Amino acid sequence: MVTSYPCPIIFVGGEIRVSVLLLTIEEEVQEVMTYSILLGVGLMLVAIALIYFNVLERRKIQQLKLMALQQENEYTQMRLVQLRQQINPHFLFNTFGSLQYLIGKDNDLAKSFVGKMTKVYRKMLRTDESDWSSLQEELELAKAYFFLQQVRFGTALKDMEISIPMDVMGAKLPRLALQMLVENAIKHTRISTENPLEIHIVYLSDANIIKVSNNWQPRQGTEVEGEGYGLNYLVSMYAHYTLDGFDFGTEEGRFFVNLPLLDH
Repeated sequence: MVTSYPCPIIFVGGEIRVSVLLLTIEEEVQEVMTYSILLGVGLMLVAIALIYFNVLERRKIQQLKLMALQQENEYTQMRLVQLRQQINPHFLFNTFGSLQYLIGKDNDLAKSFVGKMTKVYRKMLRTDESDWSSLQEELELAKAYFFLQQVRFGTALKDMEISIPMDVMGAKLPRLALQMLVENAIKHTRISTENPLEIHIVYLSDANIIKVSNNWQPRQGTEVEGEGYGLNYLVSMYAHYTLDGFDFGTEEGRFFVNLPLLDH
């Protein structure tokens, strides 16, 4: 392509010509378009392949996570069964210890004790398969068990302080939860008439939990009884049902356990 520019000043009657060599022809344009289309299709295929393999990898990861959760769930169920099998005999042996204490000292009270113990143990051995029980039932069981222990320890156990509104009595707790925590407080606390055990059971509406606490006077060394069945059972229960909020520890001189409620 030649372009001419008149230039009368420098060259009289002259002009400047600019020649540009054109190398692109229609066949070459078509070839470039063909290559571009092939390149685009190739890139799309590569992108699709990458997406496909990424989806496969994610599915494998999800399957592995699911398998891990299933295995953890199976282990938790097995652990729950083992703990439940340990809890009932442990309660029975501990109660027999209290009965042995009464025999020969107060036969009338021992007979009353046996009657109460029978009612409590009947509730513990009920045949339904549910892992959860109403708060009202659990509270009644805990009160009955505490009465049995008051017979043995007398003024070393102060009456339980309970502050729970009636409208939450239908909510659910793990079976035997309150009874086990009352039992733990008695077993693991140094108690006497001078330093009696104080157990509080209160409902915290802002977190929808039952808080069980007692004054922190831990026994030492060989005085400590039991193998921690109660807390292990509760940890396993709340982990199995993935219910958040379970916690335990010490604060302001008291040991506490927070039990989240399962809404009825």
